[in-house]
Amino acid sequence: MKRLFFRAILVLSLAVNVTVGVAALRPRSEPPHMPLLTEVRLDPDQRARILSLREGFFAFRETNGAQTAQLRVQLADLLKTDTPDPRAVDGVLARINGSQAALQSRVVEHVLGVRGVLRPDQRPAFEKLMTRNLERGVPMRGECELLDRPKGWQP
Repeated sequence: MKRLFFRAILVLSLAVNVTVGVAALRPRSEPPHMPLLTEVRLDPDQRARILSLREGFFAFRETNGAQTAQLRVQLADLLKTDTPDPRAVDGVLARINGSQAALQSRVVEHVLGVRGVLRPDQRPAFEKLMTRNLERGVPMRGECELLDRPKGWQP
């Protein structure tokens, strides 16, 4: 009875793994749900222009994120010492703040760029998305319909 149970579990596990593997390898003709690209009802030219803007923003965000992560490591190293140097800590904090401010400015620049691509009749749908994201604090990773790539999507 135990053998039958373990074989059934093994077969079930194998079936689930194969299903997940096939789903992951299946080509996608359309990206997963992207409210900015679907709810605003973009024409092909607008879509291409906005995707180009997004790629520029993503490149900046990746570089900025890597630099900020390095600064946080520096800050952690400073704080681990027996007698942290207040000037050095303040200097790293100032650089982290500058990095975050640059990212926020780039977010605003990106949103304005996207808005500039839209026709007046499309702006209410975009503004609804923008407001929803700004109310949540414009998350930079994972939840922002205006700024994030859906998981697994490649242009």
